[in-house]
Amino acid sequence: MDRLDLSNSECDGQVVVALRGDLVVADAASAPAGPAEFAARGPAIIIGIAGLQFTGPSGLTAPA
Repeated sequence: MDRLDLSNSECDGQVVVALRGDLVVADAASAPAGPAEFAARGPAIIIGIAGLQFTGPSGLTAPA
């Protein structure tokens, strides 16, 4: 499995976070940056999941 990579940018004042690789609960704690860090930058976050190759059953519910 590939590891989870996050990248972020800004578009029209919105924070955009792109996820690439595999999203599994085991990797949530070691992700390069958590959603809380991005949430502090703006009131709304757009999360792009097109780059995910695999999502485990609990990957989307993993705490940041």
